[in-house]
Amino acid sequence: MFQRGANWTVLLASLGLSVGGVLLLWPSIPSAHYAAHLRRQRKLNMQQIAIAIYEYAQSHGRFPPAFTTDQNGNRLHSWRTLILPEIGEGELFAMIDLTKPWDAPENARARHRLPECYQSLAGDAQTPVTVYLAILGEGTAFDRAEGRPFAESMPQWKSTISFIEGPKQWAAHWMAPVDATLDEFLLLGSSAATPEEDTLLVGFADAHVERVPIAERREYRRERFTP
Repeated sequence: MFQRGANWTVLLASLGLSVGGVLLLWPSIPSAHYAAHLRRQRKLNMQQIAIAIYEYAQSHGRFPPAFTTDQNGNRLHSWRTLILPEIGEGELFAMIDLTKPWDAPENARARHRLPECYQSLAGDAQTPVTVYLAILGEGTAFDRAEGRPFAESMPQWKSTISFIEGPKQWAAHWMAPVDATLDEFLLLGSSAATPEEDTLLVGFADAHVERVPIAERREYRRERFTP
């Protein structure tokens, strides 16, 4: 049994450690736990969003459009706004005038609120930006202006990309109708917009989320993640 007043230097040395080594390791312990917590939270955010997109598709018969437009084709609102009821933000959704642009004065109150599951390393409650972006392009869940029909190619949903957690450089206001293209996704890791990790979180049309190695060749990623 350890005694009060024991020589801790001798004890640590017997364990193959030094006092200096413990002091060097100590700051890294909480930071490592915090980094692991953030990593888990980001995946939980992705899963909540993926499920919300899937539920929207089930109830509306098609996936949400990447953005809505007015009669002149001007972009109004993002898919992230359209799925607010599915992520439990019905009250916030009711505050938004969908007939006015996302950045119109009528939508100022909603614009300054950031749904919890849209928070990312790129922003916080005071900086309402997100890096959860739809992937736009042929073969993705968002390849139709009006939203891709839910019943179409259902067996392939497990390999159909819907959205990703992009790098910080791609951060956009959560209400803005701004996303990423399939080509931008495929070039990640070889472009200026390089993720902070060696993997990328990807959400699929069947509501599952997985980490994709950035090192995968562009051609392989295209074959693997589009029908």
